[in-house]
Amino acid sequence: MANKNQVINEKGNAYTRLTVIKRGPDKLQTDGKFRALWWCECNCGFLCVLVSGKQLRNGRTKSCGCIRKEKARTRQILRNKNSKIKNNKINEIGNKYGMLTVVKKAPSIRYPNGTTFATYYCKCDCGNPELIIKTGNYLRSKNSLVLHSCGCAEQNRKQISYEKQNPFLQRVEFHKKQLSFYSKAELTGTYINEKTRTQYTCLLHGETHDALPMNMQRGRGLRCCRLFQGSRDSVAAILKGTIRSQEKESFIYAFEMRNYPELVKIGVAVDIDIRPDEEYGDLICAFLVKSRIIAVAIEAALKDMTFNLYEMPDSLSDWGGRTELRRISKKKIEESIEYLLEEYKSLQLWKFLHTHTVVTLQEKDEIFKRIGETDPLYEWTE
Repeated sequence: MANKNQVINEKGNAYTRLTVIKRGPDKLQTDGKFRALWWCECNCGFLCVLVSGKQLRNGRTKSCGCIRKEKARTRQILRNKNSKIKNNKINEIGNKYGMLTVVKKAPSIRYPNGTTFATYYCKCDCGNPELIIKTGNYLRSKNSLVLHSCGCAEQNRKQISYEKQNPFLQRVEFHKKQLSFYSKAELTGTYINEKTRTQYTCLLHGETHDALPMNMQRGRGLRCCRLFQGSRDSVAAILKGTIRSQEKESFIYAFEMRNYPELVKIGVAVDIDIRPDEEYGDLICAFLVKSRIIAVAIEAALKDMTFNLYEMPDSLSDWGGRTELRRISKKKIEESIEYLLEEYKSLQLWKFLHTHTVVTLQEKDEIFKRIGETDPLYEWTE
């Protein structure tokens, strides 16, 4: 330990903002000697400041650090004032930066620390009809990463970078690998990129449809799979008026699967007590509606809402109800049906179908035309 007879007693001494309270632990130096440290209290109220006597006496340590922080805040305030004066003097209207042309001044942005930035409405050369708000600092930036656009240039740069890192043939092979993983369809058209529609053939139904590659490689499936409800109970059948027994009260139901309790079977039935086979387990929930049209509409929306939860065991690949299987909790499926029932009561048939179902563009247009039509068969507000 340090020789106490050689240590200067600093207790009670004051140095700028620090007042020495008591002796602290000695600190070992690189030369093998010990240096006395002192606990100090700062005028700002901070108590635990451990400083050597030498630093106190030579003035190198004057506070707990609050002096440095105060000076930094003062410098920042001065910079903000100077920046505000500078920004107010710059007229950016009419100036062009990259793809952006400054159209007019926008309201300034003020942050909680008092910093203010001038902003401007800008027009992008890409043809985007909306005016983009950018700060003056952004516009004047010389940083090569700043492309000065509404966002289109950044997207183009990402696409170019992606294509450089993933050559075309490599992307095609990856796409086919993803299709093989889900085993729902095969590519029969020409692959251009993941955002350009091309043709696929369904491995289950043998039908050919156009689809987005980005959706197919995520396992979304073709229209014949997503809307596979048979020709009798579907949105298309509602539009054609071919729903069977459409005037009868019907149930929208959810059953457990007997051999797969983690799976739920959803569907529509006039008589909930008559089940066509023994695959069904216990009933989870059943909701009675005034007509089969309403039940089919809610079922179609429920299928689309829970499509990403679709799961089919190999042993059920030939079972008629396989497209209505979902891996979902009992509580969640019941809450989903209740939500769609309330939505139907609020929107009624055509608005409900337009909002909650996945259909073709032609069917979407037909549904939109019928919004406002009324019929006692599918009106329901009870």
